[in-house]
Amino acid sequence: MTSLFLNLDSRACPGLRSGVRGNDGKWGQRLDLRLFFVSCLICLMFLPTAMSLAQSDDEAPPIVTTPEPARITDLKLIPERPETGARLKAFIKMAGAVRAEVRWSLNGEEVELIDYDGLSDHVDFSKPIKAGDKIEVAITPFDMTQAAGPAVSKELVCLNAPPSLRLMKQEMVGHNYKAHVEAKDPENSPVALSIEGPPGMRIDQKGNIAWDIGTQTTGRFQVKILAKDREGAQAILSYSIQIGRSRR
Repeated sequence: MTSLFLNLDSRACPGLRSGVRGNDGKWGQRLDLRLFFVSCLICLMFLPTAMSLAQSDDEAPPIVTTPEPARITDLKLIPERPETGARLKAFIKMAGAVRAEVRWSLNGEEVELIDYDGLSDHVDFSKPIKAGDKIEVAITPFDMTQAAGPAVSKELVCLNAPPSLRLMKQEMVGHNYKAHVEAKDPENSPVALSIEGPPGMRIDQKGNIAWDIGTQTTGRFQVKILAKDREGAQAILSYSIQIGRSRR
């Protein structure tokens, strides 16, 4: 390796040729020593900089992150105007929280305590409600250290629901039309029934419909039945009756 290096240097630098020949390889050894000393000098020049960088890394203060405080960012009760029989849902959005305690109260008494993990977007209220009931939900969020954030609450009052109407049957007996409708009120209050239809059609409060049809009566007739509870909530059922052949 040394002879190759010296031969290359002898060809590249004619001034070194006599020195290499006269010293029988000792000049190459001197070059190796010089390169060694130059390398050491370069290391000494950059050593303070490397030490200062290492020292600055050691002395850098640790980075401490403050956890985001747990809080409720949004709370909605759906439906916003519940009626008798409705199923309430509390839709919750949180920030900085890993869980929350959901407390449901019915008419001033706590009836449910749910540990909400935040995986779903809502919590169900499982108790049945009726007109006049006061429902309240209070939610307390907790962060990863189990520190509680400020509680958020909402309340609403259950409203009266209207009756329901359903046509159960209808038939022709001779020249008489007969039908029956079923009226139900969610609050089990009395329901008043009335009817709008062709002349002579009538309905009783049990939902029985009767209509005496003349022998010459034909055509399509519209029927509308109205059911109203004692609170004034109402339901309407409409349908049509075809007597004789339909005209096309």
